[in-house]
Amino acid sequence: MTYSEQRKFNRADALNFLAYSCLSEKNGSNTQQGIGRTLNISEGGVLLETNSPLDPTQIISLTIALKEKVIDVKGKVLWCKERECGIFISGIEFFGLEQDDFPHLNRYLESFYKEPPSAD
Repeated sequence: MTYSEQRKFNRADALNFLAYSCLSEKNGSNTQQGIGRTLNISEGGVLLETNSPLDPTQIISLTIALKEKVIDVKGKVLWCKERECGIFISGIEFFGLEQDDFPHLNRYLESFYKEPPSAD
């Protein structure tokens, strides 16, 4: 089974600015914070680009700007790899999306999958 076949959700290539905070497992306090951007996003997670490495298994709180709506979501860092020039990419799995934010994320994702109008 290929990596893409293992995915539960289709991912939309999308650049969105975000702020993140890494949370302590012991008491939920902020252990690291920064800004970054999404490289792709789905209902289940996000590919995140940052200037600092993120610790795999770390719990992270994200505030993501999706067009005119900002959503807050918690996730788990599944992996982190260094790219060129000190840039890091991390796979984040969502687990704490608020019920009120779910429709906004779905509408945002649907905008990537709609067919363009025909040229008739």
